[in-house]
Amino acid sequence: MPDFRKFKTRCVKSLCNSESSALLAAVFFASCSFANSYSIEDGDFSPASKQLSEQMESAKSFAPFLDEKCSLMQKKVALEDAERQTTEILFLTTSDRCGWGAALGPIWLVLKNSRKYKQIFHNAGYSIKVLPTATNGLSNIELIQGTAGTSKNRRYRFVDGEYASY
Repeated sequence: MPDFRKFKTRCVKSLCNSESSALLAAVFFASCSFANSYSIEDGDFSPASKQLSEQMESAKSFAPFLDEKCSLMQKKVALEDAERQTTEILFLTTSDRCGWGAALGPIWLVLKNSRKYKQIFHNAGYSIKVLPTATNGLSNIELIQGTAGTSKNRRYRFVDGEYASY
């Protein structure tokens, strides 16, 4: 029977050499580049406010989810330059995977100014990646969609008060 303790010790020691340290650093920094990505399966959503839920339920984009009695979840997202943040932008999806397909759910981005909400994006997807470029004060985004081994990404920029594909 092999002695796994010796194997474990050799593996841990090998992680301390310079090549392995460089590899670990590369993996760490690569994972940081996804920090500005928001997914329908993120764990930090909270129930949408009553005012927002009522407003969204009257939107055309929410109509398919009314029959299923879906409720909304929200989270704040950073799409403005940190120094310029004057509005609140919320990422919405349905709770309990209501109306979702396989790794595909509804995504709304809603802009909150004062006490009013304005829908600025709606589509189905898995996640939104914030891109390093911006248009009209808001970051460009990439919608990530994919099922069963295929992936489709589409880019959007903020034009005329809403996100439009480019």
